[in-house]
Amino acid sequence: MPQGAESDVNSVSVTNDFLQFTLSANPIESSVLGISVFDLTDFSLFDPAISSTEAWKQIEHGVIQLGAHAQGMALVQCRHRVDQKLTLEFLQDVGFQFRELTQHPVLLRDASVKRSLSEFGSLFEYQEVQDQAQLNSLATGYMNSFGIGRFQGDSKVSHETIARRFRSWILSSQQSKNRKLISINDLFGNNVGIFLLRLENDGRIFWELTAINNALTSQGLAKKVFAFMTHRSLQIGHSIETNFSSENVKLFKIYLDLGFSLGTPSLAMHRWFYQRNYGES
Repeated sequence: MPQGAESDVNSVSVTNDFLQFTLSANPIESSVLGISVFDLTDFSLFDPAISSTEAWKQIEHGVIQLGAHAQGMALVQCRHRVDQKLTLEFLQDVGFQFRELTQHPVLLRDASVKRSLSEFGSLFEYQEVQDQAQLNSLATGYMNSFGIGRFQGDSKVSHETIARRFRSWILSSQQSKNRKLISINDLFGNNVGIFLLRLENDGRIFWELTAINNALTSQGLAKKVFAFMTHRSLQIGHSIETNFSSENVKLFKIYLDLGFSLGTPSLAMHRWFYQRNYGES
């Protein structure tokens, strides 16, 4: 075990004179991809003099300790702001690949914003999905709606696997009390979109997943649905946060038109691990 390491069944944390990080199992991603997937978080580099080889060995040891070696393959994924240049360059030297540039829109509750959005409150119906049959139907119906993401273009992940990943993500909405899948319906009861919300203890609302029904082509529908959900979310929490791929140009305009400010972008990175590499530099 690396110096300064602490661990439990699902995670390993390392803090020493050179760096710190936490490696945690991601059960949803693991079940979809069929391999062990780990999230690398809280990564800080204290001494840039540490070699990428040594850093790799410490991260690799955590992967082995958490059991990925039994399957012969694993994936470690992380996300860092673009202004963390030293960390990004170092992780690239370690072997992580840049996969996606993501934007981070934020909107704080404000009376003027709230009034301007209230007109959309009567256009749609807000339904928290609790019925398992409806959940399964929405998960299957929307699983192919996400054509942009960090696994797109990765030859190791098929389109079918990407679709299953989003389906599992939607199905996971009922696994914790602070996450809710919302079905947005028109006034005739027809679904027009879904939002997966995470309610933080401090009053923030995080939109984990958003999608508009691809079968509908009404002009301006997406903006109206997002405006409606913004209005409803600000009735629940004091702010809204979310992430979206920089490749999704349409969302740029929607978020800016609704008054969101764009925080510092971040880069999603991941590295594949193979059993034959374990113990190698």
